[in-house]
Amino acid sequence: MSLDGMGHLRRASNRHNSPQILTAHGVDFETKNDGAHLIVTLGDLVVDFWPGTGKYITRGANSKTGRGVFNLLKLGIQSTTDKKITGLFPADIISKSKVYNLVGAIQFKELYGIDLI
Repeated sequence: MSLDGMGHLRRASNRHNSPQILTAHGVDFETKNDGAHLIVTLGDLVVDFWPGTGKYITRGANSKTGRGVFNLLKLGIQSTTDKKITGLFPADIISKSKVYNLVGAIQFKELYGIDLI
């Protein structure tokens, strides 16, 4: 099989698996363009995510880019622990978001053996 063919299979696999991983972690997202583009909500962050390539871009003035569904999940955890971010929101919202992300990280460790905590 050619490299182009292998890349096509990998991207198709990513498009199939990434939404399942996000769903397993309770992450809300909206599917666009037959799953080629997902709009992901991570606490207070809204992220454009293309599962085929793994690329993501956060929306807003201080946008961040990255790759990979697992790094996207880490970004969700960081968004609830970074003091620069948490200082902008009410304490009850931050508390609920931290618990939600912690539960997701524990599930991630149990399901995939990867420790995000």
